[in-house]
Amino acid sequence: MPSRPLSKGDVVVVLYPFSDGSGSKPRPAVVVSDDLTNVQSRDVILAQVTSRVNGPLQPGEHVLVDWRAANLDVPSKVKAGRLVTVEKGEVKRVIGRLSPDDLAAVQAGLRKVLGL
Repeated sequence: MPSRPLSKGDVVVVLYPFSDGSGSKPRPAVVVSDDLTNVQSRDVILAQVTSRVNGPLQPGEHVLVDWRAANLDVPSKVKAGRLVTVEKGEVKRVIGRLSPDDLAAVQAGLRKVLGL
């Protein structure tokens, strides 16, 4: 678990579950829960990050413009439609942070897929 409180926009490494429930693998994810929740709750809400950036974008997906600044190794996109809630102890480490513009785009994607 990270030594500091998690913050919305942090890029973390976590065992992300497969959508079919058959297992999980370590992968980057973005903290999307608000900072007050991140302080008060044992859990954190994450959006999946993937390096599969080719092809048409699905609703809520955003290709990161500043992926290097987020400390990702390759061009990546955030999938706002692939959310998971995990206990903070499941977060292995914080590896970076989204730029303000990328975070704003991810938040817009969340509003779209959640109908907010």
